Amino acid sequence: LIVPNCTEAAFLLDRPYHVPCTEAETRELLLALTELGAPCVVLTGVSLQAGRLGAACYDKRIDRFVYTDAPYVEGFFHGTGDLFSSALLAALLNDFSLEKALSVAVRYTHRCIEYTVEEGQEARFGPCFERATPFLLELLQK
Repeated sequence: LIVPNCTEAAFLLDRPYHVPCTEAETRELLLALTELGAPCVVLTGVSLQAGRLGAACYDKRIDRFVYTDAPYVEGFFHGTGDLFSSALLAALLNDFSLEKALSVAVRYTHRCIEYTVEEGQEARFGPCFERATPFLLELLQK
């Protein structure tokens, strides 16, 4: 499993940076990333619909694509990739399917961003993940 964002995907594939904006572009990028060797790829920073942002994944073993998103929140929130990956791994280690783990990670990351904006926390301090931790624990109980 690899979990690049769109910038990292461009570096991994030695391609010009481009955020995929259609489902076909996203699928092509995910397929190309699996050719690097990992049978499962989760791509973050995907926006297939205006006003929404999330992630897409492809599991080559079962030839399945999945997309999950949340409302877009204006701004740059450094550290969200780490939060996303941690929540994804926590869900996978709790025997969630990749599809359900993707949903947990997107929902948790979005909640962290909402709290960060709500509290007016400076970007240099990172997202307000502590306040959202009970929400993550709740998601992992389902």
